[in-house]
Amino acid sequence: MKDQASNLRILMHEKNHQRQVPFLTEQKRIVVVSGKGGVGKSFFSLHLAYALKSQNEKVLLIDSNLQNPSLHILTNSDPIYPVNHWIAEAIPIDETALIPLDKNLDLLGNNASSRSQKRYFQGNANIFLEVLTPLASRYNYIVVDTQTGLGEWNLSLMDWADVSFLLSITDPTSVIDTYTLTKAVLHYLTDTRLELVINQVIDKKSGLEAYHNLNLALQHFLDFKIELASIIPFETEIREACIEQKPLWERNKTTRAMREIKKLAQTFKSRGLKAKIANQEATI
Repeated sequence: MKDQASNLRILMHEKNHQRQVPFLTEQKRIVVVSGKGGVGKSFFSLHLAYALKSQNEKVLLIDSNLQNPSLHILTNSDPIYPVNHWIAEAIPIDETALIPLDKNLDLLGNNASSRSQKRYFQGNANIFLEVLTPLASRYNYIVVDTQTGLGEWNLSLMDWADVSFLLSITDPTSVIDTYTLTKAVLHYLTDTRLELVINQVIDKKSGLEAYHNLNLALQHFLDFKIELASIIPFETEIREACIEQKPLWERNKTTRAMREIKKLAQTFKSRGLKAKIANQEATI
C-alpha cells in the first residue's frame, strides 16, 4: 500500500495542473469555491446537485473540504469511509463510500481529519482524482464542494472542472475576497470557465449591484469579465433547514431559492446539450 501511495504521489507531481483523469466524454464536472467563509457554499453545492438530479441525471456530490467539511452536517449523515480515508489509503474509491441522498443522487462525504492528517493533505488533489476515477465514471454530473479560499488543493480541482462557480454574497468584504480569488486563479487556469453566483440576496437589485462592482474591478485591473450565473435570494426556511440538518427540498421544494437553483441547473444542462450538438455538426 505504501508503494502504491508513493507511485501516486510521483504521478501527482508529474501531472500537476493537467487534466489527467479519464472521465466519460459527456460527463460534466462542477466545482464550487468561495473566497470567504459563511457565504452558503455547501448549501448551494448540495441543492445544485439535487437540481441536476431533478433533470433526470445521475449526480455525485463530493465534500472535498479537508479541514471543515459540512455536507454531512447539512444532510445529517455519517460517512463510514470519508474522503480523508480514501486519500490516506490511496486506493480506488468504491460504493461503500456512498451515502444515498435521493434517487440518482449520492454523497461522497467527509469528516474533519486530525491535525497531522491536515498537514498531509495540503498538496494538490491529483491523488484524490486518481482514486475517484472508478466511482465517478458512473455519473453524468460531479459536483464538488471545496474548502474556503485558494490553495493548491482547490486550484487543481478547478483545473480539472468544466466550470467553477464562485460564490459570493453582497457584503463588500465578500466581493473583495471574490475579486482576490479570481485574480489569483486567472494566472493558472486555461479552459475552466469561471461563473459567479451571488447568494443570500435580500433583493435582486443589491445582487446586481455587487456583480456590477466586481466586474468593474475585474475589467479595470485584469481585463476580465465574469459571467453571472445566478442570484439566489435569502429565505428564513434555509436557516431552519440548516438547523434541522435537512436538505431544503425535504421541507419545501417551491421556495424562491430552490427555483433559482433549478433554473441554473436547467440553463447549465441546456448549454451542455447545445455544445454537444455543435460538436456533432462540426464533425459532419
